[in-house]
Amino acid sequence: MKEIPLGKTSEYPSQYSPDLLFAIARADNRNALGLKAGQLPFRGYDLWRAYEISCLDSKGKPMVATAEFIVPANSPFIIESKSLKLYLNSLNQTPFADLEQLQSTIAADLTKTAASPVIVHLYQLHKPEGFAISRPDGICLDTLDIDVQSYTPDSSLLRCASAPVSYTHLTLPTSDLV
Repeated sequence: MKEIPLGKTSEYPSQYSPDLLFAIARADNRNALGLKAGQLPFRGYDLWRAYEISCLDSKGKPMVATAEFIVPANSPFIIESKSLKLYLNSLNQTPFADLEQLQSTIAADLTKTAASPVIVHLYQLHKPEGFAISRPDGICLDTLDIDVQSYTPDSSLLRCASAPVSYTHLTLPTSDLV
């Protein structure tokens, strides 16, 4: 973890640099919890959003988009956040034929780093199909007023909900897989 860029001064790259991406093994923390790859008691994904991705088109004109990155929860690695930020900034002065080429480049680089297929969606700012900044349905756990006394996993703290619980399921078409 000494190589991790978080907490260190970094120079901003001026050209495309996929080598900036830093993988963190999920197994390190999962092993400590007794969780084994392939036998996880959960499924899902990490959804990351980038509110500005910039690059140049083939004529040098800036292109801007928003993005979603969907990383499977069972991927061997997660991408360290500061390294992702630096990587995305490395695209700013890099020319791409179009946003599709940019999207496939980002997907290939993140997939290599996570060692699992990462889905990337880019949305043009002027098109309505992009994601809107809005509050999702449900209760944000971050807003609950709780008193934390223990940071050690303790299954005795789990209780059944008194009201029906719902969740949102994201269905990913197979064609989106890299």
